[in-house]
Amino acid sequence: MTESRKPMVSVVMKVYNGERFLREAIDSVLAQTYTDFELVIIDDGSTDSSAAIIQSYQDSRIRFLQNEKNLGLCATQNKVIAEAKGKYIAVMDCDDISYPERLMEQVTFLENHPEVMMCGTFRNDIVDGQERLFCKPVHLDNETLQFSLVFGNFFFTHSSIMFRGEEYRKNNLSYGAVSIAEDYQIITEMARRYPVAMIPKCLVGYRIDMQSVSHTKEREITRAAQRVKISYLETLPIDARAKELLIGYFDSGIATSSVKDFVDAMEVVADYMKAETKKGGNAYGVACDILREYILRLEKYDRKVWRQLRTCAYREVVNLKGIFGWRVLAMCILGYRRENYAR
Repeated sequence: MTESRKPMVSVVMKVYNGERFLREAIDSVLAQTYTDFELVIIDDGSTDSSAAIIQSYQDSRIRFLQNEKNLGLCATQNKVIAEAKGKYIAVMDCDDISYPERLMEQVTFLENHPEVMMCGTFRNDIVDGQERLFCKPVHLDNETLQFSLVFGNFFFTHSSIMFRGEEYRKNNLSYGAVSIAEDYQIITEMARRYPVAMIPKCLVGYRIDMQSVSHTKEREITRAAQRVKISYLETLPIDARAKELLIGYFDSGIATSSVKDFVDAMEVVADYMKAETKKGGNAYGVACDILREYILRLEKYDRKVWRQLRTCAYREVVNLKGIFGWRVLAMCILGYRRENYAR
C-alpha cells in the first residue's frame, strides 16, 4: 500500500506476547471478503516470538510498528489508532478472529447510516478451540444500547467495533480514562456523543483464555467497570434521587435499596434514553437482565422482596417456570442473606 493512498478501513491490532493465537488473528483479517483495508499491527515490546510472526508475512496491506519498550495497553492502543489512515477504524485483538464478511458488513452499514458513530457485531466464544454462540443475535436499537451501557457492556465485544476515524479525532477521544476495562470506557465515550449500533450477526470469534487479562485481573476489571458506570451516569441530566441510588449500587456492587426503588431508578434512565422497556419493547429483555443481576446482588432476601418482584413490570424474571424464579423464591422464604448465597 503506497503512502499516498488511504484505505477505506484501518484494522488496528496491538500485540504483547501474543504468539499463541496471533497468526490465526492475522490470517482472519487477511481473509476478509472486503479488500480495501490496511492492517496496522503494533508490537508493545513483546518478549516472545510475536514480532517474528508478524514480520514473516509478506503482504502489502500490513504495516508493522514496534515500541522500543513496553508502553502498556492504553498507550499502545492510542498509538496504533493515531497511525491509522482509513475512514473507518476496526479494532482487532490479537487472540480473536474476524469472520470473512465482517468488514464488508460493517462498512456497508456505516456507509448507509452516516449518523452512527460506531457499530459492533454479535460474537461466538472460542473455548479450547471450539466455537459456541454467546447469545442469539437480535436487533437492538440505539436507545436500547444507550440504556444498556449505563448498566454495563452487555453487547459490544472490543474486537467487533468499527468507528469513524474523523469523529473519533474531532472529539479528542482516547483510551486510558481507566487503566483497565478500557474497551467499555471508549465505547461509552462514543455512545455519549453519537448513536451507536449492533449488526445482528455473529461476525467475530472471542477467545476465552484463562491466561488473559479478563480472567487474571477479574476483580480489577470489575472495579474499573464500576468507575466507568459512575462516570457515564454522572453525565446524565436525570432525577437526582435515581442517580444517587444507582451510583451507590455501582460503587458498592451490593443492592441495598428496595426492588421497587431500583426499578423506578432504572426506568428513569430508560425514559431519558427513550428506551422501550415495556413488555414487547426493544429494551424489555435488557431491563430484565439488569434486574436479574440486581437480584443476585441483593443484600438480603425476604417475602417483601418476593412480593415486589412479583408485582413489578418485569416479573417474568422470577417466573416459576424457570429455575431462577424457584431459587429466588426459596431464598426469600428462608430469609437468605447475600453472604449465604453461593452463585
